[in-house]
Amino acid sequence: MKRLKYAIQDFFTYTDFLAPFRPYSIELAITDRSPSRLIAILGFFGYLITLMNLVDFIYAVIPPQAQNPVWELATMNLLLAQVWFFFVGFGLILISYVLRYHFYPQSGLRGWELALFKGFRWLALFLAVVCLLMTPLLFVDTLRVHRLNSQQIQDASQRQLAPLTEAEQRLDNLTDLSQLQGLLGPNAPSLAGRSLGEVKAQLQASIKSQKAQISEQAQTAHREKRTNLLKSSSRNVMAALIASLGFLFMFWKTAGMFP
Repeated sequence: MKRLKYAIQDFFTYTDFLAPFRPYSIELAITDRSPSRLIAILGFFGYLITLMNLVDFIYAVIPPQAQNPVWELATMNLLLAQVWFFFVGFGLILISYVLRYHFYPQSGLRGWELALFKGFRWLALFLAVVCLLMTPLLFVDTLRVHRLNSQQIQDASQRQLAPLTEAEQRLDNLTDLSQLQGLLGPNAPSLAGRSLGEVKAQLQASIKSQKAQISEQAQTAHREKRTNLLKSSSRNVMAALIASLGFLFMFWKTAGMFP
């Protein structure tokens, strides 16, 4: 027992329980090659992100479906959602070039790197023009898709209302309970002892209720589609204008950066 007592005392005496909460420093092993490795990593990820973004652009527009407003809106939405990765990729490439130019001025940039940098600049100008031209096209396609959605909802509503309207017309032409019993089918409950006017009134009220429900559902679907379309188009218009200004700023500020 004495040994256990001494062991417990030693444990609480020599153990520093506050060590994890005290500040401490970590020394990194920085060598002369560390800046060049960091620059290479930044440039690599910049090329990778830009290349993947270009692949996404090509995938979005192939195969083209011109004069299809739904495809055009979906394509522009995808392009504007992915365009920000181009800014990130080009920014990483630019940072790597600037760091190399600063830390290793004697080596400078290789010829293919300068050519690629100029290509990115003109690509930025091209994308600025494309994003700017998207703005009027977004308005036109939004109106076309809105009309298409309205027509589709109206057609679906008419298909649902057609059998009810036909049943209502046939019900108006009935003159006795036997005809009504045949209209309802063999599985319907017997109408013996009931008046024709009472049964017709109940059926007409049920048909009117179903028609009103179908019309209300169509109006609700129309409002939801219109709201979602306006929200998406407004977001795309603002994104297109901001992206166009960003690409123009990129093209302008990088002019003559690496002589």
